[in-house]
Amino acid sequence: MPNGVNKFIVLETVDSTNNYAMALVQNGEANSGDAVFALDQTAGKGRRGKQWESTKGENIILTVITAMEWLSVLNQFQVSVAVALAGYELISRYTNEEIKIKWPND
Repeated sequence: MPNGVNKFIVLETVDSTNNYAMALVQNGEANSGDAVFALDQTAGKGRRGKQWESTKGENIILTVITAMEWLSVLNQFQVSVAVALAGYELISRYTNEEIKIKWPND
């Protein structure tokens, strides 16, 4: 994208933000840093091919496209952990609501 501007796509409903993002990548329509956010997803994907369930309106359903050739596949999950912890800390500062991280159970 020109001038370092990334896309932030907001969808009402999608099967999976991951599927949507992957289609953008495969079609050459995405750049590292683009993001896909959904209010609801009907067939979310967890780790290792497992289903990821979420309740509409109660979760942040987000896929961020990023080129990670610099990091081995074995260590890439640690980036997700760091992002989840940073997001938790940020959101905790601006809400009195109870929030929690939904860690993959697989």
